[in-house]
Order: sequence, then C-alpha cells, then structure tokens
Amino acid sequence: MPIILVDWSDVRKQLRIMTLRASISVQGRSVTLYERTFLFTDYNAPRSHNAFLAELEKILPRGCCPLIVTDAGYRNTWFREVERYGWFWLGRVRGDVSFMLHGQTTWHSNKSLYPKANSTAKYIGNVQLARKSPLSCHLHLFKAKPKLRKDKLSSKAGRNHTAQKSYRLGSKEPWRLATNLPPEYFNPAKVVELYAKRMQIEETFRDLKSPQYGMGLRQSRSRCPKRYDVLLLIAILAEILLWCIGIAARHLGWQKDFQANSIKYRAVLSVVRLGKEVRRRPKYTLKASIIYWALNEYIKLVHTAGRPNL
Repeated sequence: MPIILVDWSDVRKQLRIMTLRASISVQGRSVTLYERTFLFTDYNAPRSHNAFLAELEKILPRGCCPLIVTDAGYRNTWFREVERYGWFWLGRVRGDVSFMLHGQTTWHSNKSLYPKANSTAKYIGNVQLARKSPLSCHLHLFKAKPKLRKDKLSSKAGRNHTAQKSYRLGSKEPWRLATNLPPEYFNPAKVVELYAKRMQIEETFRDLKSPQYGMGLRQSRSRCPKRYDVLLLIAILAEILLWCIGIAARHLGWQKDFQANSIKYRAVLSVVRLGKEVRRRPKYTLKASIIYWALNEYIKLVHTAGRPNL
C-alpha cells in the first residue's frame, strides 16, 4: 500500500499562487508524484480537491490502493472523496470539532481529549466525526515529548507574522488522528508512525522554494499558474537529476568530502543536497554509465519506498 503525502504550499506569496502536491516518502525526503497550481481563490476548496484526486487516480497503477496522509486543513468532504476511490486516508483533527463514540448519543469536543494525551499512542475508538456532517472513522490520540526548543524573536520580515502563532500552537497540541485504517491491522503506534512521515513533504517544499538551500522558485515573478506548472515540471526533472548525482556520489564515497564531521554510521547530507554540492564543483566528474546506473537505483528506491512493508 503506497503512502502518499498530500499538502498545499504557496509558490508565490505576493499573489498567493498555490500548489497542491502528492508525494511519497523516500529517505527523509519526499519524491513528487503529481502536483499542480491553483489561484488562491481555489485554495482548499472541494472543487480543487476533487479535480486533483481525479487526476491523481489517473496516474496511479490500476488497482492501486494508497493511503492518503494529510495535515489538519482537510475536512470530511476530502475524506469522503478519498473513500469514493476506495482508498485509505489519515488526517489530523484540529479546532473545535466534535466526535461521538460508536453506540453513544453524546457529542464531545476533541479538546476534551487533551488531559488523556501523552507519549503513548492511544486508540479512542470508532467515532462519528463532526456533528454537522458526521463521518464514521477511527480516532487515535498522541502527544509527543517536548523537544525543548526555544524560538528566538527576530526582526526579520516574515518571522513574526500571525501564522507563526498557529504553527507554535499546532506543534504543542496533541495529535488527534482520524483514519479509516482498520485498527485490527494498524495499532495506534503504527498510525502515529505513518502520520509522522507527513513532515517530510515540508522539507521538499523548502528544496523547491528556498533561494539559499533549494532551487529558488520563490524568486520567480511569474503571474500565470500555468507557467508555474511548467516551472514545477522543470523542478521535478532537476530534482531527479540531483537524486541520480547524489546516489552516484554516495556510491563513490564522495560524501566524506562534504561532511563537517567524521560520522560514518549514518548519512549526514541528504542525497539531494549531496547531488547539488557535487554538481556545482567541476572537479567531480561522472561518466554517463554511472548516471544510468544511478537512475536505475533511483527507480528501485522509489518503487520500494512507494510500497512499504506495513
């Protein structure tokens, strides 16, 4: 069962041109399966979600039954549309959304679960989610141990915008995870592990947009969503090439030249970052034969990651 991570991101903040992406987790990063851009007026709208899922269904192999993992911005209309394709879904519930346990008649706020949350994942039960348009699903609860990080205030533009407060609160709140995965096969700890992979799509958005660490798409001044679709396609092709260069460089042991330490038991740099560093230095040359070999390894890697042993 492929695990597909889905999320929105803005590719141009001033005009609020948005991209909706589906990807799979590979070695701490996500590899894009499909994405397209929308105007901000279509952001998080059912018409956008329905069109996106219909297009995603066309590119998946026939008979494929993925697990769609999303963050807290997706509601029952999204989950129902995913179920309509016969797929599984997993999402986080935030805000004042009510639930009712199976066999009961009393609705509860999901915030009532806060006192029960700790670092041991718990199965709450089979519930009806949302009073207005109830959806039958399974609810799990988990709260990660605090990472003891201190966010320093900054005078830089964009560091203290209103969304920062929402991000901070979201990181401290317990995870209320709703899913249609059968609990007899997916215990609470496994559900939490699957949801935790969702953060890897954020790393790939940074790889795409950041001028300092990525491809710098944030610097584009295009106003046309269709042109951004072309730019995203070029970025995907460039990312595949960086994966191939990084895989070849790691095979040749070149990663040691870029480490700031002598750690040998794990990779210090991601494959994409290693590929980027090798590409910008003329002294590292790769023959066509090893690039073809790396491409085959990349395909095997994506296929293996796309069908994990659950």
